[in-house]
Formats: sequence, C-alpha cells, structure tokens
Amino acid sequence: MAMKISESGLDFIKQFEAFVAFLYDDFAPRNEWTGGPLKGTLTIGYGHTKAAAAGVDMRPGARVTEAQAAVILRGDLAPLEANVNSVVTATLAQHQFDALVSFKFNTGRLAGTGLLTRVNGGQFDAVPAEFMKWVKSRGKVLAGLKNRRQGEIALWNKP
Repeated sequence: MAMKISESGLDFIKQFEAFVAFLYDDFAPRNEWTGGPLKGTLTIGYGHTKAAAAGVDMRPGARVTEAQAAVILRGDLAPLEANVNSVVTATLAQHQFDALVSFKFNTGRLAGTGLLTRVNGGQFDAVPAEFMKWVKSRGKVLAGLKNRRQGEIALWNKP
C-alpha cells in the first residue's frame, strides 16, 4: 500500500516552511512582492510556488488564509508522496518516508540523487551525509537549508 505523509511529517514541513499569507520572493521572505524582477521564486502560504499542483493566484496582492494554505500544502504534497512511493524500493518507516517527502518538497529532487541511491541500497547510515549535500541555493550555503537538512536527518534517524 502506498504511504502518505503523517500528521507529524506535515507539521515538520509547516515548521520549516512557515505560513506567509502574502506572495513573496523567497530571497526576500519578509517582504511582500508587489511586482518587478525576482531574485528567487514566488512563494505563498506554506512554501507554495507556481510549480506546485494547486492553482493559486500568483499576482501581486495575492493572499491566502492559514486554512487555505494547509489545503494547498496537502495538494502540493500528493504528487510528491506518489513520486517517493514510485522511486523508493526500500522498505521505509513512516518517519523516513516523511523525511524524504520533506526533502522532495523543498528541493524538487529525489530521482537520480545519491540520497535515493543510498536509500534504495539499504545504506541507511549513509543517508544523513547525502541530505547534507543539499544545503545550497544558487551556489550559496544557506543556514535555513542546513537547519532543514539537519531536521530531516533527525526525522530520518528517529527511533
């Protein structure tokens, strides 16, 4: 049976994404985007971008409530859950699945990574080092990404 993210996995993602009611450039997350050039990616709610599944108005002035953002997040995660289920051949505990869905949500990657190779090879002790290879955005190490990867490692290693 296909796995789904748990409530604690969903809470984990919410913790790192943080709810933002307005549209923002993820390179300037405290500032509402009012149009013009972007340095990063337009984001709203719990890390929702135009690349995600649910359709959201991504024009200046867009707003969502926290309840709407939670529904959008669930919609955004459904294809990622399916992807993790389709590419992972190893048997996972729920917390490990949750960590991989979080990683996929944040990076957009899993297939073709060393992380997936280690997971499918049953090399679970090598997984934390693979997570830590994903702490850069546009060539820069970001503290937020390091913190998230460390959180995913803690989730992966949960007893």
